[in-house]
Amino acid sequence: VAGPGILLGISAVFDQTVIGGVVVLLPLFAAVGAFEYWWLRLSGHYKVLPEAVRRERLAALAAADAVLYGAPSSASMAPEPATVQVPSSTATASATAASPMP
Repeated sequence: VAGPGILLGISAVFDQTVIGGVVVLLPLFAAVGAFEYWWLRLSGHYKVLPEAVRRERLAALAAADAVLYGAPSSASMAPEPATVQVPSSTATASATAASPMP
């Protein structure tokens, strides 16, 4: 609720005066940038949710997925890459040159 209200307020300020809108918008950009810097570079996300709790929840999620899907329980369940057979370029070129276009 606060996000749309703030953005609508900034829009109203821009409707009144462009300079006022810029003056209001620049501190908002600075605040978002400071938060992102704290969150990503200064490890703020670990202060909100410690890594041990995060790993514990990931293991619980993997166990729940194993129960639902019958897959082996593992904290790092990454899908295996699919293998795709690609025909050789000479066979493809000769086949496309010989086949008429519909």
